[in-house]
Amino acid sequence: MWDPSEKALYYRDDAGNKLFKVSILTEPAVQVGSPELLFEGRFREGLYWGRNYDISPQGDFFILIEEEEMQPAAQINVVLNWFEELKRLVPPRKE
Repeated sequence: MWDPSEKALYYRDDAGNKLFKVSILTEPAVQVGSPELLFEGRFREGLYWGRNYDISPQGDFFILIEEEEMQPAAQINVVLNWFEELKRLVPPRKE
């Protein structure tokens, strides 16, 4: 993803847990700087068709989705005949 100033490029590593910045100059010749680690954490992976992070139009902050630790369910509730209960609670409209 390009920085709004178009002087840096942001990318995530293969695992998606690190966000890097690389400075890029195009004049008088193309010069690519060294990668700089900006963030490290458990960030949600991108989708097949796009990225799931962005930078503000001014380039002063990022939006990333951080993964939560998954906790095993303490209990599972099974509701039988739920459709009958729904019909009882929300009767059909008469037109």
